[in-house]
Amino acid sequence: MRGSAPQKATTMALFVPLTAAFSAGQSLSAAVGLGENALHGILMPAVWTPANLTFQVSVDGVNYFELFDAFGNEITVIADAGRYVQLDPVVWRAVNSLIIRSGIQLQPVAQVSATALILMTRISY
Repeated sequence: MRGSAPQKATTMALFVPLTAAFSAGQSLSAAVGLGENALHGILMPAVWTPANLTFQVSVDGVNYFELFDAFGNEITVIADAGRYVQLDPVVWRAVNSLIIRSGIQLQPVAQVSATALILMTRISY
């Protein structure tokens, strides 16, 4: 109908924020269970010792493995303080739990202060 307000979706998939906490002096976060949720983005805190992000992932919440792509490249997210990093949720559908690393596997970066990342997840179908 011409001139009317745009229609709004009647249902909306809501994001479920989860926290990945880093203790001061550590380069690995505490483990975060995703369950049925896929990771869509990461809210970086204002307090962040400069470092990119890499990941250890688990399908059972017990055994963790370094995350690489099919070409043997470590999956790395370019990160900086106070930024929202959008991710492709398809990559995260088979991940049940994850640990985030500050830095890369061969060169981890300890966080000077305790800090936390907010993981924006949504149920994965």
